Amino acid sequence: MSRVLTLIATAAAGLACLAGPVSACSLAAAPSALVVGTLQAPDARFAIERNAEISASIAAVERARAARFAAERNAEINASIAAVERARAARFAAERNAEIDASIAAVERVRAARFALERNIEIDASIAAVSRVRMPAFAAERNAEINASIAAVERAREARFAAARNAEIRASIAAVARARKAHLAETRRGIVKPGRVAATVRKAPIVTGSIARTSTTAN
Repeated sequence: MSRVLTLIATAAAGLACLAGPVSACSLAAAPSALVVGTLQAPDARFAIERNAEISASIAAVERARAARFAAERNAEINASIAAVERARAARFAAERNAEIDASIAAVERVRAARFALERNIEIDASIAAVSRVRMPAFAAERNAEINASIAAVERAREARFAAARNAEIRASIAAVARARKAHLAETRRGIVKPGRVAATVRKAPIVTGSIARTSTTAN
């Protein structure tokens, strides 16, 4: 009967250790220890063996629990580290992308400025080339206009000069004609003796373009 009680106590202690914490195992093992104290030598040895088995089982359970706890904590730590690494990688990528975007924008600004400068240089060179081509033509046109104007002025001067000389010639011819008429009238009245009257006029012809006049000598 005592052996049956010992087995019952041992089984209860093992179940308590498997189901509960270490403190429960120690409390569950306490009745078996009391029972061992009241048993005879063969029963006590049996109880000691069972207690040793129970202690080994409890130690195995504790090791399993510790290993599982360590594995769970390690899994949590690894997950946390992975999350931190992902966050760091995302932040690092965002910072690098921002730097790359800023660098690309700076390069684009520099390229745009250089492109504009090169185009302005080309435009200035083109304008200068056009000016060099236009200036000789413009100067030739202005020179032609100036020469035409000078020629027109010269023609106008020559025409005016010829007109003035012709007017002088006509006035001289008219004066000679008046003098002849007066001399003829005086001769007819017997005031002046008959004689020859000569009027001196311009002997050199005046040539102005198509205008040419010869000297006139009156008898």
